[in-house]
Amino acid sequence: MKRQINRGANRRPWRGRKRPLKTGPQAESPAQGWAYFRPSLLALAAGGLVWAAGALLGRFNNDASCLLARGLSNGVAFFSRLVPLPLSELCLLGAGLLVFWLLVGGAVKGRGRGFLRGLCRTAALAAWTGALFVLLWGVHYQAPPLARQLGLEVRPRSPEELMQTAQILLNQANELADQVPRDGQGAFLPGDFDQMAEQINRQYEELSRQYPLYRTSLPRRAKQSLLLRPLAPWVGVAGYYFPFTAEPTVGQTAPTHLAYNIAHELAHSLGVAPEDEAGFSAYLACVTAEDPGLRYSAALNGYIYASNALYRLSPELSAAVGGQANENLRRDIRALNEYLRQFEGPAQKAGDKINDVYLKSNNQPAGVRSYGDMVDLLIAYTLG
Repeated sequence: MKRQINRGANRRPWRGRKRPLKTGPQAESPAQGWAYFRPSLLALAAGGLVWAAGALLGRFNNDASCLLARGLSNGVAFFSRLVPLPLSELCLLGAGLLVFWLLVGGAVKGRGRGFLRGLCRTAALAAWTGALFVLLWGVHYQAPPLARQLGLEVRPRSPEELMQTAQILLNQANELADQVPRDGQGAFLPGDFDQMAEQINRQYEELSRQYPLYRTSLPRRAKQSLLLRPLAPWVGVAGYYFPFTAEPTVGQTAPTHLAYNIAHELAHSLGVAPEDEAGFSAYLACVTAEDPGLRYSAALNGYIYASNALYRLSPELSAAVGGQANENLRRDIRALNEYLRQFEGPAQKAGDKINDVYLKSNNQPAGVRSYGDMVDLLIAYTLG
């Protein structure tokens, strides 16, 4: 006879411990608290290690680090040069929104703990940004001086040599000022941006046959700033090189300086990091061109650098040289001064200060004064 199984009516109740009802968030153990921050902290540590490794490689084996940086930059430039718009500005805008989301979004979602995790994530993002900056660009600051690579003798110069250089550059600017295209009012006409960029790329290709440091397997595409264009002059920025997209980007500038600024940023994209060296590279690329507009931009910028250095030494000597400028050159210098004067103010001083800190942090102790060091290269190149 089959035994019937009682399935509930007379079943004895379970006498074990009652399970707590899940009516709210459970208290976290220390391990769970560590797990909440662990991915961000690990990403921060990894970014710091990569940053340190790149910096040490650039310091102790600069040839290998620069070769690696050029290879990585060429890979990035292969894609970025296909897009006519400056991807750098989209990256900067996206980075700002991402940091805002990490901090504010974390605070809203997780309150105090979420804000702390947002700080950790932001620090990790900064560490990886610094690591990529070093690998793609920062190692070039450790390269041998440009004068050595070009075979120029940079040494202390007398005031007479500085004055002689300023005089030669003024004569060149005077001659070219009467050859360049101008409008009905006599204002200088710079020409098409893309055509100038292509000409300057060809100039660097020509220079690379004599100076290997300008050699590249993939010419960069210079781009005009769009989103930051109205803001850049107010903080004293005429252009910048964005290593994360391998883009030389030129902002708003005076017409006589457009070609020179394009060449300056293209020099950065070729691995010439210090500002004075990029400035002289721009002069060298433009002054050897066939286009009189490019040569005029180089001669005018070179004369301004030399004249300013001479003025700091002797205002009388600077005035004596500058008094020989012809009418077209005077008109262009007045237009340049009027253009620069409209952007003077606290924002430009703050921008100069930020730029000064950036330069000093990248092995340029003179800070913004390193722009004046270009005069030594100009004298060495002009007088030999």
